[in-house]
Amino acid sequence: AEKKAAEAAADSAKEKEVVVYRDRPQEAAASAAPEPSKHAEEEKKIEAPSLQPGQLTEQQQILMDESGKMLEYLRKEVFKLRGQNSQLRADFDLLKENNQRLMDANASAGASFAALNQHAKQLNKTNTKLMSELDKYKKVAHRLNLAQVEAKEELQMKNASYGAEVQSRLQYQKSMNGIIDMVQERCRDVRLV
Repeated sequence: AEKKAAEAAADSAKEKEVVVYRDRPQEAAASAAPEPSKHAEEEKKIEAPSLQPGQLTEQQQILMDESGKMLEYLRKEVFKLRGQNSQLRADFDLLKENNQRLMDANASAGASFAALNQHAKQLNKTNTKLMSELDKYKKVAHRLNLAQVEAKEELQMKNASYGAEVQSRLQYQKSMNGIIDMVQERCRDVRLV
């Protein structure tokens, strides 16, 4: 719009004519001006065409037409810009709403993060406590495993010694039974046997 207005102003400046109206007789007598120069006389000779009321000169008509075109163009631009303005306002409202939603989500996420951070600290404390107890129980389990191995070895040794004792008693019993059998065979006295 500004470009068209500047072009119209440049065109009208090129086509401008200087129109000088004749002095009225009262003004001519009243002014005690020095003798007009040659240039001033030439200007006076160019007279404005006689116009009837309601008529425009060709130049004025061109200016009016151009002004009308510019006004129509500017009206269209204003209409278009108002449409863009309303669209931008709607977009702005949407962005404002999204921004508010994101700010609320951020605040909620911040609160959740704080709660999760506190929970993580608590879990770390519990984990540290459980790790120390795990080490303690591992040591106890190791001691118990050693005791179990020792007990198994001792049990095997006792089983071996009991087995040997049982074998020796069985051997003793067999020997005793053999002796008793032999004594009963050789002895003829029933009362002894």
